[in-house]
Amino acid sequence: EMLKENLLWEDDFQKGLNSRWEIRPKKAVVRIGKEGCRLSGEKAGLYICPGKPEWRDYTVEAEITIEALKEGGFAGIGGRMSNDGKYGYRFGFEKPGRLILEKNVDGWNRLQESSEEMETGSPLQLSLSMAATSEGPLLTAFFNGKRVFRLKDPDTSYRSIPYGGAGLLCQDAEMTVRRIAVLGEETAIAAKGVLVYKDNLSLLPGETAQLTAAV
Repeated sequence: EMLKENLLWEDDFQKGLNSRWEIRPKKAVVRIGKEGCRLSGEKAGLYICPGKPEWRDYTVEAEITIEALKEGGFAGIGGRMSNDGKYGYRFGFEKPGRLILEKNVDGWNRLQESSEEMETGSPLQLSLSMAATSEGPLLTAFFNGKRVFRLKDPDTSYRSIPYGGAGLLCQDAEMTVRRIAVLGEETAIAAKGVLVYKDNLSLLPGETAQLTAAV
């Protein structure tokens, strides 16, 4: 079944980057400007649990522009991100022309890939929906309004992860994010833990930060 399109949370960064965002890079540069939030570095990530940590069925969508991307890098979005960084899904480009969907279990593992045209510097839209089922999470991904991936992750233990995190991820890349949103339904599942933010960041529009933090 399709998720109901209820807007639960969104951020266009026009008021800056508030302290609810968590950054877990080895090294990253974050800049907030009129164009949105720009991430760059060897490894850069912003993570947030904008609503209840027990969300299971929800969609992460973002409007981004990939400014630069080295082969073997990554630029895109993440969903069901755990606070310890050991679990989650990511959807985006690993190089111009190759769109990927991966799962993290102490390391990123490829679920699907597709050849899709993408020019650096051009705006694009990414959307990743995650819904819990008895047979494992159902994942549906869209690129510029076109459905590119739909599969069930056979790892049924993944449906019990209680985190409703969303992420903006780039590795050996530079990207600008104009908007990120979370849509779906809040599901009444008891949270199994408390999200602990290891390092937080606040930036006002026009500010740039050079950040170094432990992953």
